[in-house]
Amino acid sequence: MHEIDTAAVFLLVGGDVLEVRWEMRGLNEWLGVGLFIAGDLPASDPDDFVDVSGLPEWHPLLGVPIVGAARSSHVPNEGCPDEVWALRLDFSSGASAVLALGEMVDGHLGYLPDSLVAIFDEAEARNYRLPSSRQSAWCESVAEVPRDRDLG
Repeated sequence: MHEIDTAAVFLLVGGDVLEVRWEMRGLNEWLGVGLFIAGDLPASDPDDFVDVSGLPEWHPLLGVPIVGAARSSHVPNEGCPDEVWALRLDFSSGASAVLALGEMVDGHLGYLPDSLVAIFDEAEARNYRLPSSRQSAWCESVAEVPRDRDLG
């Protein structure tokens, strides 16, 4: 697992960018997902980013296409709409990564909606659940990425 402050940014083949971030409006908190065409991502201070490509848990995800995606949703607070809290990305290498709202608390995953965790182990992701969701962070429903859209 890997803790992430507020957003994970994936640089894709061809220069496009996939961003997964914590978002909030009032009491409503969710995992926002954006796909930006090369050059369209708003400029940020390079010091705001940490390059994780050298960390071993990220290696199976580097340079391989994303072939599927799945999401888990929940109702964050009474009266709020159903929102995404976890996103699983499946890669052509057979590896998967789950990005979810949460943090590490005493060595265990805990729900904290203003930060993210990257989970690389299927069992850990299946065990990570929120009382406000019918699905685990593993995100049981999968959508395949269209073959004409390379997200590697």
